[in-house]
Amino acid sequence: MYLNNDTQLRAFTLVELIAVIVVLAIMAAIAVPRYFDYTTRARASAVLRDVRAIKSAYLQYNYNTGLWPGNQNTGVLPPGLGVYFDGNPFAKPTPIGGLYDADGGIFGANTEVFSIISIDQTATTPVMTIVDQQIDDGNTATGGVRWTGDRWAVFVRSQ
Repeated sequence: MYLNNDTQLRAFTLVELIAVIVVLAIMAAIAVPRYFDYTTRARASAVLRDVRAIKSAYLQYNYNTGLWPGNQNTGVLPPGLGVYFDGNPFAKPTPIGGLYDADGGIFGANTEVFSIISIDQTATTPVMTIVDQQIDDGNTATGGVRWTGDRWAVFVRSQ
């Protein structure tokens, strides 16, 4: 700012305005990616919480009955799992969109029996990569969390 002869306040100079805009742009360039990183990690934590709760119920069900929850339609709680939850976690949208789905059967070359918690959502690779890093190996093409081509699958095996 500058003062004229009458010592009245006139205005900001163009250089001062540009300097303020540059500082604000730099701050935004730093803050925006961090915000998206925080939201991605928050969603991953929420998915991980849900998956661990469902996985715990699956394992408890398997321990108590010797069976795995069977296939169900997307959003439907498998029979027998209601006692492990307050409400139906399969009916509410996941933190990344879509619904949880119970799949099960015999998989793999060694006919290993287990169940799958799948999420019918496709556009959240960064979130599921973080989930995979927490559960498994961080590679969504192998291991316990996989992209199957149309959905995410989290494998539940007896230990």
